[in-house]
Amino acid sequence: MIKTIYVCDRCGSDIGQGEEAAVLGHDLCPDCMEDLGQMIDDWMKTRKKIDWGKAQALRDAGWSLEQIGAEIGATKTTVCRHTKPPKKRKKYDLEWREQEPDLIKSPDLI
Repeated sequence: MIKTIYVCDRCGSDIGQGEEAAVLGHDLCPDCMEDLGQMIDDWMKTRKKIDWGKAQALRDAGWSLEQIGAEIGATKTTVCRHTKPPKKRKKYDLEWREQEPDLIKSPDLI
């Protein structure tokens, strides 16, 4: 009979049978799971909030993705993913107004 013993991938302690916690393909003991949870909580508290409205305004103003990323603290790819390209403005010719017939107005509406 083969007995399987689980060992924590982080600290090397004996976990036992069936008590392991698989995280991203690693077996962790309860103490290491608690440490991992605390590290994630600490990271979430220190994470910088990014103002995507400012990023969109800078992109609309014509800044490059690299410049925006350096300004707000994000990568070029992240800026591209979270902002929309600036709207392309159509350049209208005024000639179409000259060619358009005048609208006939009803005397009741005047």
